[in-house]
Amino acid sequence: MRDIPMFSTSLGAASLTLSQVPYRADAYVWVQSVRDEDLPAFLDECVAFCRSVGARRVYATNHPGLVRYPLHCRLIEMRAAKETVTPGDCSLFPVVPENAKHWAEIYNQRMKDVPAAAYLDDALIRKLPGEKDAYFVHRDGKLLGIGRAKEDRILVVATTEPGAGEQIVKAMAELLDAETIVVECAEENGKAIHLYERLGFLKTQVKTQWYQIF
Repeated sequence: MRDIPMFSTSLGAASLTLSQVPYRADAYVWVQSVRDEDLPAFLDECVAFCRSVGARRVYATNHPGLVRYPLHCRLIEMRAAKETVTPGDCSLFPVVPENAKHWAEIYNQRMKDVPAAAYLDDALIRKLPGEKDAYFVHRDGKLLGIGRAKEDRILVVATTEPGAGEQIVKAMAELLDAETIVVECAEENGKAIHLYERLGFLKTQVKTQWYQIF
């Protein structure tokens, strides 16, 4: 299902993310422009459209008036000096066409209950090997999980073994050349927040707040 970069009515405009509807039944509304007094009616229009294509839950962001709705999740940016994240002792195996589906299966399974995490469909899976930033993380011949890291950011940490998150974070950090490493995590994912803080990451800003409008 295609996203809609510009959904506009007489009341306002927004971007609609609908790509997750077939997999999670979730739709996301990024409000672009709408007057405060028109926000409730405009969101009703957004919800009606999202529901018409199968969404069972609809979330919105990017407007101060959304605080009247229940908070779904708050995405927090965290940063750490690379030198504070001590190296691990894991082996990394890159994603290639032959194992991309397996990597995505692990990702989709481990991320299914993580707020605002996206499901990887077949189109995204085919692109994974070309991105050259996704890895399987092993230690002593055992798969600990998967990770993804690029430029100055750790993008994905997902475990297949209990307690392996620290090793995966360290493995991903070693891939980055930046002096400061950045991660983004849902504040509601307390276990992940605690792990990053234990490794020296500090909360620096709230990136996005999603509110449930249906």
